[in-house]
Amino acid sequence: MNSQATTRRCENCGQPVLQSDIECWHCGVKLKHPEPEPISEVEESQEEVGAGVPSLQVLFYAVMTASIALALLFVVRSLGQRPRLIAGFETDGAMVVELIAPDGSFSIEAPSQLIWYFPQAKRGQGDAAAQMVNDPQFRAALQPWHDLAPDVQILLLAQAESAILTVARSEQLGQLAVSNVASSLANEPFPSGAVLATTKGSNRAGSTVAVITLEQEDPPMLCRQHFLPDSEAAYLAAICSDPERFDDQSAVFDAILNSLTVR
Repeated sequence: MNSQATTRRCENCGQPVLQSDIECWHCGVKLKHPEPEPISEVEESQEEVGAGVPSLQVLFYAVMTASIALALLFVVRSLGQRPRLIAGFETDGAMVVELIAPDGSFSIEAPSQLIWYFPQAKRGQGDAAAQMVNDPQFRAALQPWHDLAPDVQILLLAQAESAILTVARSEQLGQLAVSNVASSLANEPFPSGAVLATTKGSNRAGSTVAVITLEQEDPPMLCRQHFLPDSEAAYLAAICSDPERFDDQSAVFDAILNSLTVR
């Protein structure tokens, strides 16, 4: 029996009773139960704060988790849309970037100072991108393929002070074998320039490509193209430059074109 039970007494006869008793064992009088002591304002506020802490912690961790998830999503999307720094070309040690198509269909390495633009993603460098899209050099860089296959679609435009880079795709040209490229170009009229050479080779990934060197008259420039067929389409990468500068940059141009990879 606890000490409180032994100290409680009947208000009428003074005899000891239990805390739980309703009537006195001795005289039968109904017992009055004492009112519970009121909780102080300090204790009440402490209880309220203590009760709220778990909810605040849960809310805090939920917000933090959501923030981290959004940050990771932003980073993943950014990595999928922006160039990634990689090793430099062995020819001159220049820093290059790996330009990856937003849909991940292809990648190509290019000097970091290039202004680049993916037309299909509607992203670019503001006014510079608009100028690149309308620049006749980019369409000329893909001649005479535009006449062979009207479905040629430009996927990448990049421009530096001394050269331009274009990557395109065509499902119709995917039916053309590398070994037939030279004969196909020889049979096509090419009024705006002349094909100087067509050879068969392999790029850095080991894929078979056709390498075409051609001369453009309007605007005047030399171009080198890689024709890379895939299972569903053919990819075209072209680099054009001023004829007087082309030979000096030829090794770098080859390194860029050789890095074209269909993923």
